[in-house]
Amino acid sequence: MSDLELRFKIDAYNPKTIPMERLGEYLAALGAMLGETEDVHFEKLVTGSTCIVHRIEADAAPKVEQRIAEVRAGTAEVVHIAAFKRINELLKADNASGNLAREDGGAQLLVFPGKNALEPAKPEVVVQPGTIDGTVIRLGGRDATVPVLVQDGASTYKCTTTRDIARSLGPHIFGRELRFMGEAKWMRHESGAWSLDHFTIDDFIELDDTPLTDVVAQLRGMPGDWGKSGDAWDELRDMRDDGDEH
Repeated sequence: MSDLELRFKIDAYNPKTIPMERLGEYLAALGAMLGETEDVHFEKLVTGSTCIVHRIEADAAPKVEQRIAEVRAGTAEVVHIAAFKRINELLKADNASGNLAREDGGAQLLVFPGKNALEPAKPEVVVQPGTIDGTVIRLGGRDATVPVLVQDGASTYKCTTTRDIARSLGPHIFGRELRFMGEAKWMRHESGAWSLDHFTIDDFIELDDTPLTDVVAQLRGMPGDWGKSGDAWDELRDMRDDGDEH
């Protein structure tokens, strides 16, 4: 089994114009993407834009080829995917694109879109009046707009409010649950999920945390006059009856 030679082509610069520091950045990112660092060796720069020829020792070649395939499929380990992204960032900054192919003229193994990469879609933003419930767990700041952190179970919400409202919230920090009214900024991401990006607090009220059983007992204890029958169901039927036998 012979060594494997690959060629990484950058369609910018040439061997005489590429800055040495920039070349080093490409080499470092390329080495991190391929892995097997002890067995991957820089060979030379060749003309035709900037082409970095590198050699992989025979024993490591199958592992490197498998890793390239995994990077192409997006299933490689995080460190190798991150190196692939870094190469694309360098290419985009250099207004270039690139590719990785066999030195013997074989098919391309990887394409680096660089300057041609599609920009990620900006998340959809909706701003509308709303309410959130939760407990104040952080409050304070030096600006006229005061940051407030509200917790609702495992979720936390970044909020802001005026100094006047912040002063009113002071006694409630780490206290009982409140309901906040104001303006909510929602963001929809590529996955389709919505998340609350920011909430501006205009007002708040305390929520009644009386247990439901106590509320029901209070209602049952309230006096009432349900007519002569004293039966609530009979009274309701009489109120709905319009004289139609059907």
